[in-house]
Amino acid sequence: MAYNGISMLRQQIRTDERIHGAIIQAPTATNSIPELTCTKYTIRSRTIERTRALGARVKKCLEAGALATECSVDIEETQIYADLVVNPPLCGCFQECMSDLGETILSHDELLMAGSTDQGNVSLIVPALHGLIGIPVSDGAKNQTRQFTAAAATDEAHRRMIIAGKAMAMSGWRLLVDDDFFGMTSVAFAEMKNTA
Repeated sequence: MAYNGISMLRQQIRTDERIHGAIIQAPTATNSIPELTCTKYTIRSRTIERTRALGARVKKCLEAGALATECSVDIEETQIYADLVVNPPLCGCFQECMSDLGETILSHDELLMAGSTDQGNVSLIVPALHGLIGIPVSDGAKNQTRQFTAAAATDEAHRRMIIAGKAMAMSGWRLLVDDDFFGMTSVAFAEMKNTA
């Protein structure tokens, strides 16, 4: 019942929100009621507030399933990923370093991407960079697919990651040795943190 409730909930959420679920412990016989079942859900939304709100709705579905079947439910919540706080000076520096190394990338994109990363949590504590580097993929290949995994294992993908690593190191070095740049990055961090 909880699974069906969550399935119905998915029709009512925002287009940029995701609920991923898996049944990780279930009965092995079709004609018995199990003593224990276990599911795992991942909830994603653009902001930490919206993620929490969607999580509360999923939790209600789990509790409703337990109530309807006269079972108990134990819900264990794990770490929630915070919004990524973009640091424009740091992103601009990374873009310049990538350009110096022969690669053209956007400094930062206002378009919010679906996904989750603990880098958001880091970016609330210190100025942080979360560079996105493209690699050539076959048509329709998305992250976390076999096709993307194969593309990530190519020499070209490796070459681009080495360049990105160098650009990150160059950006970090500039932050350490250029007092003006350090100041700009710190001011931008303080301003963005106050609005996050």
